[in-house]
Amino acid sequence: MEMKSFKITLCLTAALAAFCGVNTLTGSAYSGDIFADIETEYADGFYTVITDTEGETHSLSGVIDADSIEECASADKIASYELFQNGVSLMKTELNDIIPKGSVFLSSDDVPVQNGYYSTRFTVSAEDGTEAFITGLSPAYLDMVQRELTSAVLEGTVFEMEALGFIDTEKTNMPSDGDDELCWAASAANVLHYTGWGAKAGFSSTDDIFEDFIDHFTDFGSAQLYGLDWFFNGTYPAQSLDGWSVVKDYGSSGGYLTQYSSWDVMEIADIEYTHENMNTAITGLENGSGAGIALGWIDESGIRSGGHAITLWGYICDKDLTEQDSRYYKALIVSDSDSDMPSDTDRRTAPNKLHVLNMEPYTENGYDSWRFADYCDSAGVLESIYLLSPYNEEVSYETDPDATLDKFDNPDLHFWQVNVSNDAYDTELEAHNFAAGDTIYITPVIENLADLYWEGEISYNAEITDSSGVPVWNGSGTYSGAIAPFGNADASKTSKLSVEGLSPGEYTVTLSLNPEKTIQEAYYYNNTTEYELAVIEADTDMSQAVMSAEVGSFTNGEARAFITYEGLYELGLPEGTEYTLMQSYYKDGSWSAWEQSFTGEDEPVGAVSLMADSDVPPESCSVYARGERVRFRLRIRHDGSPVMNLYSNEVKLYYTAAEIILDDTCTTELTPLENGAKALAEGESIAFRVRNSSTYDGGAVQFEAAVYAERNGERIELYRMDGAPLEYGETSDVISFDSWDGELSGTYSIIALAEGDFGSSDLYLGTLYIEENISYEVTTAYDVTDPYDGDISLREAVDYLMSCGGSSAKITLADNIGILYVDSPITIDGPVFIDGAYSPSGADRIAAFVYGYEQNQLFKVTETGELSLISLCLHSGRSDDFGGAVENLGGTVYAEQCMFSYSESGLSGGAVYSDGGSMVLKNCSFRDNTSGYGGAVGITGDAKLDMLNCTFIGNSSNGGAVYNDSGDAAIIYSTFADNSASSSGGGAVTSLGDTDMIGCLAVKNGGVDLSGNINVYGSCITEADETAAVDNVTVNADSDEVFVSYPDGTAAWYYFNTVSNASYFTELSPIVLEGVYVKNDGGKVVYSTDGSEWTATNADSIFDDEEYLYDIHGDEHGRMFGSDSSVCNETRITGLGDGFISIYSPTDRGAALIEKSETVDGGLKDVHITETELSTGTNYIDTENIPDVYMLWNSLEGMEPLCKEYMP
Repeated sequence: MEMKSFKITLCLTAALAAFCGVNTLTGSAYSGDIFADIETEYADGFYTVITDTEGETHSLSGVIDADSIEECASADKIASYELFQNGVSLMKTELNDIIPKGSVFLSSDDVPVQNGYYSTRFTVSAEDGTEAFITGLSPAYLDMVQRELTSAVLEGTVFEMEALGFIDTEKTNMPSDGDDELCWAASAANVLHYTGWGAKAGFSSTDDIFEDFIDHFTDFGSAQLYGLDWFFNGTYPAQSLDGWSVVKDYGSSGGYLTQYSSWDVMEIADIEYTHENMNTAITGLENGSGAGIALGWIDESGIRSGGHAITLWGYICDKDLTEQDSRYYKALIVSDSDSDMPSDTDRRTAPNKLHVLNMEPYTENGYDSWRFADYCDSAGVLESIYLLSPYNEEVSYETDPDATLDKFDNPDLHFWQVNVSNDAYDTELEAHNFAAGDTIYITPVIENLADLYWEGEISYNAEITDSSGVPVWNGSGTYSGAIAPFGNADASKTSKLSVEGLSPGEYTVTLSLNPEKTIQEAYYYNNTTEYELAVIEADTDMSQAVMSAEVGSFTNGEARAFITYEGLYELGLPEGTEYTLMQSYYKDGSWSAWEQSFTGEDEPVGAVSLMADSDVPPESCSVYARGERVRFRLRIRHDGSPVMNLYSNEVKLYYTAAEIILDDTCTTELTPLENGAKALAEGESIAFRVRNSSTYDGGAVQFEAAVYAERNGERIELYRMDGAPLEYGETSDVISFDSWDGELSGTYSIIALAEGDFGSSDLYLGTLYIEENISYEVTTAYDVTDPYDGDISLREAVDYLMSCGGSSAKITLADNIGILYVDSPITIDGPVFIDGAYSPSGADRIAAFVYGYEQNQLFKVTETGELSLISLCLHSGRSDDFGGAVENLGGTVYAEQCMFSYSESGLSGGAVYSDGGSMVLKNCSFRDNTSGYGGAVGITGDAKLDMLNCTFIGNSSNGGAVYNDSGDAAIIYSTFADNSASSSGGGAVTSLGDTDMIGCLAVKNGGVDLSGNINVYGSCITEADETAAVDNVTVNADSDEVFVSYPDGTAAWYYFNTVSNASYFTELSPIVLEGVYVKNDGGKVVYSTDGSEWTATNADSIFDDEEYLYDIHGDEHGRMFGSDSSVCNETRITGLGDGFISIYSPTDRGAALIEKSETVDGGLKDVHITETELSTGTNYIDTENIPDVYMLWNSLEGMEPLCKEYMP
């Protein structure tokens, strides 16, 4: 089947020649029309029908001017309006009432929107029968949709929308900006803003909400619903999950709307295995709820390799199909935080856009959903859609003064679901229709929505009322047991209610939890739920229907059951009836709960079990060696009819089997053992027996017994006993052992296994702890110190290396360990060398991240410590005092090819700090670190600092990027840009000690780049104050001469991560190649502009001559300023400002700038030409702001393009 692609993009520049001006029309079917102030625009054959809030209709000639509706006094009387052309409906628009009446919400252009956002529905293609629905439209954007739709109808063209401004917060395209994995938070921010809850909490924009999430969460994946729970109540279900985003300040952030229980206004539609659930999500969207999509990246084998979160705003459907048909939905209209990321830190500059994701049914690998075609290689599969109800004054909230509103110290118990069936052993059905005479069984399932483990007994009441509200039945029950945080109760521990004698009619079951408030809770208002059911006179006589079952022979513990029916097909059940075959086993004196039978021929595979309801009665299924007898139940359901049950005969099961029994002499709590141990502690043993558990006397069972140590899915054999026979009903002698031959390291589950022709049986015997092998390879990302877990953390590897490692030993990372979490400073008091390069999924090796959660210092080096780092990104470290990432207290620190970013300290050295000792930094980058003094680096106490090929970008403090209090610093071939000193000193370097700078680039660092006791040799700077000594070789330049810059003056920065270098770098002009050569002479650093005449400096040399020949990327260079020798040699238009355009040129040259606009059919509409002279670097040229296309030629005569066209 050919899939038709849809492109819903709004062309904002389309000609609107079909409109002949704006008219205020008073013509109407009613005299003195209340909508006389509504403006319309004339278009041939068009008219608008308004439905007012009383349900009356009013006709206006022309197309209503949506952009001006809210300015009209009668706007609050409009419920909806419909646009017609020659009697054919094109578009229907409703106003979603999503915020309190009387409140005013400002749209993006500050137009008051009195009742919320608009939603609209219109035909995409009459020929194909496709229709679109879009919500979240402000008046201006609704007007754009109307205009483009009208133009398409008049001109007979395809309706398209492009560049539609919308509610769409964006991530930034800046590396390590704290939002790379927070798509789920961006989606949550969008729906919070749209539904009015953000405004209720005091936030004015979706970007403000998103940035609040960024401030409080680590940069990892999560789920939108969990983020909303934190926003409302402060709790977060994923806080303890490995690999998930966590709240940095958990327990003291979020909770902006604690009077509302978050889960009371949220809902999720799980779609991945049931495509019909899409209709629940669409209904919520159409009723004003905000909607977020969760999708998974699924490969051809069904393996999920991550996911993504986006926001749903509409859909396209095929009206010729039913909503239950998976082909009904053709596309979803979404906004995506990853789609238009700005290249600077201001996400508010990003365009807000809608995107259409064409979709096709996806039923592979057990899924029953949709796959988004042409979206990330078609790997995106729709998994779920969450809904957030719109805020209004009628939304229920907590008013009970006894409610604590605290989900940390008190449980929040409520009903998760209510299981209702006409069979006492059915524990999962939620039926609503029953036959007269049925006994109805009610079992509520209780959930704990608090971050608190709860255990105890809680009661519930149930009352059933008829359609007149008259009580006809009441009862009560209890739950006794524990419920984990954010977990569900064990339904088997909830007393079941049975209801008999209800006459035909409709009923409401009202359930009340903790009615006497014997348990103090965070909320009480959400402790009540209602369930609707109906009792119907049965119109189907099941008495003549019979189901019979036979079970075949067992092989490996499994057999096939064959089901036959008599009289069932004669009942004439309607098409669409669902048949569910279920089974129950009798063992140890009781029957088990009904479980759905597996009716397929092959074993279930993929993501789900293949046991869906059938539209025909199943005739076979698998049964298992689980009891003495089995029985079957056919559950029959169709719309509007009672649940019907057909039961089989009980079938005795004949199979041979053996089962493992724990022996009394088995030590269940084993003593932890030392590394290398191959025997249990004295007096301990592992002991069990094997019993012939066959259901009939089929002779002796031959079995083999084995015991395994199991860890992370891997089994190591500890013990084996070859074939032994067991007679019917017989139990073996004790099988025991206390030693083994295999090498063990870590924590293992001990599993005993009995195998034979009957199949297999296993039993968990206990847990074995053996100290892990000493290793310098890090195998876990998490900061754990557990000698028995078998995983090596960075902290453990450091301890092992300092205590056992030789001079050549180093710490390495296992493949796919790309991030290392640090919960507290790792102390270095001996020699430690860490190589942070790793291979993600077999790809080229890159630098791993060491992450401090913006709360923890990463490394503390003592006076005896020697820390060497290579290929690491040290990120988000924090110290109240010194060195957010590394604090050196008189030891030695060496870092090469490392990146230090987003770290912070209170006093000095936002990234690294050295009080005495020495610090060597080679080919390192420092980005956006902050401190009191020395945003990136701080030294004092006679510390020695040597730097080569380092880059400093965006670091800030009172004393610049580098602050030398009383040390000795030599800075060679290093770049400083966009750093700042907030009070005094140089934005790049401030020095009270001795500092030498050779061949450096220091521009655009606030008012002054360099300040203090600094000797500047052969460098390029913008400005140094009078306290610095600058030689006559040093040149002055501003940032536009040096960098490829955007219109706001921001340099174009990029992120670079390979095994040879992890760094930030800029796009540079050829001016950086006019620098100096550097080498050593007599133990000092010397420099030259021509390579023949050399000038001595005061700097001692610790680098060799060959090291000076290569830049931060490892590229060989000649003369150079700064850390990077790569330059941009192509002319480029970098952006459009307010009345000007920015152009980068690698040379001084003449050029001609052509601005032009075009008509809809591509004809020339307007043109403006500016002839100008471009200087090397970034230039700013005034423009006429003609909005379509900008071209840059060498001249009007030559007309050779200097770069590609720029279209804003």
